[in-house]
Amino acid sequence: MKVFLSRWISWVQRFISGDSVAVNVNDEVGPYFQTKKGLRQGDPLSPILFNIVADMLAILINRAKVDGQISGVVPHLVDGGLFVLQYADDTIIFMDNDLEHARNTKLLLCAFEQILGLKINFHKSETFCFGVAQQNLTAYMQLFGCNSGDLPIRYLGIPIHYRRLSNTDWRKFDECFEKRLNQGSFGNVTRANANTALLNRIY
Repeated sequence: MKVFLSRWISWVQRFISGDSVAVNVNDEVGPYFQTKKGLRQGDPLSPILFNIVADMLAILINRAKVDGQISGVVPHLVDGGLFVLQYADDTIIFMDNDLEHARNTKLLLCAFEQILGLKINFHKSETFCFGVAQQNLTAYMQLFGCNSGDLPIRYLGIPIHYRRLSNTDWRKFDECFEKRLNQGSFGNVTRANANTALLNRIY
């Protein structure tokens, strides 16, 4: 667990509840007013604070793995097994085909919600089962309150499948790439440099 000095906490509180902001509409800045709660849009402090909060989920997961309450996949490749991938507020959870471990995972996620006051959108999440786990797909969907998803899944804008991706799978990504590239928002740069810049910001 992390321990933060009271001075650091005071600084963060001042940013959240004592800052002054203005609204920019059509390049016209309105009058400044004092914030009561939350950070400004695009504030660099926002992802830092979110990562501190999201790190609690990793701590809970590691403790549950040590206690044998849950287990990840490919333990021969990742020490303890791969269980979770997080990028900002996008999370993928990997589990072995074990309904008891799945119930423990649901309890862990509910505890995470209660501890931090966050809300997990289970109804916006999707469940994917592979191999023999497909026999328990309905049980997993009912347990987590999720719908069944279709492959390939999209993670950070990239299609992912357990098999080799076809040209059709890549088509939507290519269309989005070309659309952004044709918007001409990169100034007087070469197409190669524009491609690099686009890959860094496309999703």
